[in-house]
Amino acid sequence: MRYVSLLLLLALCAFFGFAQKPGKGPAARSALYPSSSNNVIPHLTHGANWQSTLIIMNVSTEPSFYRIKFYSPDGAEAKFRTQSEGDVHELSGTLLPGGSKRIKSIVDDSAQETRYWAEIMEGSGKIQVTAVFGWRVPGNTPMDVSVPNVNGYVMDGIYFPFDNTEGYRTALAFANSHQSSESKFKLEARNEAGISIFSQEVTLDPRSQTAFILKDEFPQTANQRGVVVLRPVNSNFLPLVTCAPLVLQFTPEGSITYIPAYDEY
Repeated sequence: MRYVSLLLLLALCAFFGFAQKPGKGPAARSALYPSSSNNVIPHLTHGANWQSTLIIMNVSTEPSFYRIKFYSPDGAEAKFRTQSEGDVHELSGTLLPGGSKRIKSIVDDSAQETRYWAEIMEGSGKIQVTAVFGWRVPGNTPMDVSVPNVNGYVMDGIYFPFDNTEGYRTALAFANSHQSSESKFKLEARNEAGISIFSQEVTLDPRSQTAFILKDEFPQTANQRGVVVLRPVNSNFLPLVTCAPLVLQFTPEGSITYIPAYDEY
């Protein structure tokens, strides 16, 4: 079970328990970056014993139309391979109030993991999506982790814990949902004493995604635990960046926990 985290370059964005500041909520973000959705599913996967399930929900009091589009990590349109809908570039439909629909990826036992990310193009707000990642290997305990769709913007900064000690591993994923602008942000890791142990700028092309095990990408975090801080590298003097983060924690036994990110005060 220890090799589980090496199979998964999971990424999907931390669900922000935002305590919104004046002028810094979703409306302000949308006004600044109108071509990017506020609802992103930063990571989907199948293959290498992984399967993804999308649970699409109408959380409004009226019928709502949804349209979800899929992309590969390099930003190209991708075909999400599903059991019920076939291979699709996008999913769409109308849900009644409180209605829901589940879409499962194919079961693919090949050694190659295929990664995607997705954006809610229509229905944002009324339509919410939970992604469930399942790992199934004969003779091993099945594992599942659920993550919500996330806000596609970071304003000022976000914080999330990491733990790369005693066999634990933290995995990160980031998706840039903007159709024409690259995303630039700085990642900084601090140990439990608050001392910086690394700092590096990251650039994502439009519509692209990256995912990695933290200690593999940044060896300075090996055998460390603490907090990672993500801050926009200001463009046009705006402290905002299109970046949808996902943080997952793997245990030595192979179980997975979703880690939320927290807005900077």
